[in-house]
Amino acid sequence: MAFNEDVNNRQLHEDDKAKEKTLAKQLADKSNGQFTPKQIEDALRAANNDTLEEPASNGAIVPYDANAALHVYDGNGMILGQTADGTYVLMQNPAMLATPSSDLQAFIQNNTGDTYSWNTVAPQLSGMRSSSLPSILNGTVTPEMLADRQNNAADFAGWMATQSGRFSSAATAYGAYLASQPNPVSQAGAGIQLGMAGTATMVGFGASALEQLLRPNVGQTVVGGAAAGASRIVNKLPGGPLFSPITNEFLNQLQNTQSAKETQNWINGAR
Repeated sequence: MAFNEDVNNRQLHEDDKAKEKTLAKQLADKSNGQFTPKQIEDALRAANNDTLEEPASNGAIVPYDANAALHVYDGNGMILGQTADGTYVLMQNPAMLATPSSDLQAFIQNNTGDTYSWNTVAPQLSGMRSSSLPSILNGTVTPEMLADRQNNAADFAGWMATQSGRFSSAATAYGAYLASQPNPVSQAGAGIQLGMAGTATMVGFGASALEQLLRPNVGQTVVGGAAAGASRIVNKLPGGPLFSPITNEFLNQLQNTQSAKETQNWINGAR
């Protein structure tokens, strides 16, 4: 049940729903040294919040994936664990869910009304602690999270390279058209357009290089390079620059065909 809960978990709130970390400090100060903020925080983590209808086990286990940061807002004591089927999860350290002493329970209840209650036995989590893996600290990025971010960045770099190519081809075509017009204004405009096309080409080259750095794919580089070479050849033909956008789109579509992907895979496998 805990594994399937949403982001509103039973770790300590410090949001618009409750200010439990602030409460822990206030109660510690009120105890005149009898209890520390950490002791009270741990007691609250192990408690059922009856006002919010959140049992202690709610959210104590969350998926260990690229969205882990959305499920964990109180990372104190979160460790790596495994469910029965071997799936890795982030889970509250069971040691922090121990039922607090009766005097600590009474102190919290006397100062918070009926907000908190405790089970006679600490919540039993379905995940088993994996002692061979390190603890998860606040701000830690899991390997899955890092891979997902890297893949998203590579996708954006690839998109940028494609859009730069489209802009470059459009500027080249328009520049070629202006260059064919026998007046100084058009000739000047042609120079500007061709300059913009060159800049876009360099941006696209840089974006492609970044994509390869983030997500190496030799086959994609070879096929993409062949397409770029074909585009340059077409642009050197009489009237070729005027058809640059059409040529660019055709080559983009060609790179996405099954045959092109199989060629990329073959190159990657033979590398």
